[in-house]
Amino acid sequence: MKSLKQYETKKLFFKQYLFKVELKNQLNIIFRSENQKSKSLDFAREQLDSFASNYRNGQPLVQKVFRTEREVPMDDYLGAKNLYLLLKDEKEYKIRVETGASISVYTNNDTLLYKLIDKLENSIHGIWRPAPAVGHILKEDNIIVNTKTEFPIRVIFKDEKVAPDFANWLRANRDKSRIGDKALQSIDDNLNLGGFYFHVRDEKVLSIVQMLVGHAIRGTYNLVYMPPTIDK
Repeated sequence: MKSLKQYETKKLFFKQYLFKVELKNQLNIIFRSENQKSKSLDFAREQLDSFASNYRNGQPLVQKVFRTEREVPMDDYLGAKNLYLLLKDEKEYKIRVETGASISVYTNNDTLLYKLIDKLENSIHGIWRPAPAVGHILKEDNIIVNTKTEFPIRVIFKDEKVAPDFANWLRANRDKSRIGDKALQSIDDNLNLGGFYFHVRDEKVLSIVQMLVGHAIRGTYNLVYMPPTIDK
C-alpha cells in the first residue's frame, strides 16, 4: 500500500472546506470549472467518452494541448474516469486545476474524502485535513495557531486600496494592532492590498477598523491557540 503524505490544516480552504486532496493526473485540464456546463462535469464526461470511443476502435488515447498532441497513459485515463464517477453526483466540493498535472479537490464530506483515497490512492500527492479535535473549531472561521498571541483576530484585505492615513493609524496604535512591514508600505504607497492582512487585539478594535476601512475588508478569522495534535 502506498504511503500517503498527510498534512494538518489550521484554517479552512477558501474559508469553506475542511479537506483537500491533491492528485496528479495528465487529464487534469478536463476538470476545469470554466469548461463545465453544470456541476455534473459535462465537459469532463464528453472528453472521457471520446477517449473510450478511441480505445474501443483501437486508436491511441491522445490529448490535444494547444498545438501539440500527447499520448495519455491508461492509468491517467482510468484515474480521471474514477474521479468523474466520484464527483458527478456530489454537490458540495470545489475543484482547482493547477500547473502541470496537479488537480485538487476540496470538500467537507469525509465520506467523499475516503472514497477518493480508496479509488485514487496511486495518484494522490497529498491529503490535508484537521486533527479530529479541531475540525469543529475550523468550521467557525477560526485558524489554529501553535503559539499564543496578543492580537487574536486576523483581518484580511480585499484586493482594493485604502487611504494612506490608515497606515498612520496603525503606527499610532501598535498596542491595538499588528501589521507586516510590506503590507504597511503598500498602504503608504496606495497599492491594492489583495493577499495582505493584519491583526487586532479584540472585537472593540475590530469595530473601529471596520468603520475606518470596512469597504476593503474581505473577512476575519479568530486565531485559536492549540498545541500541535498530529505530526506533519
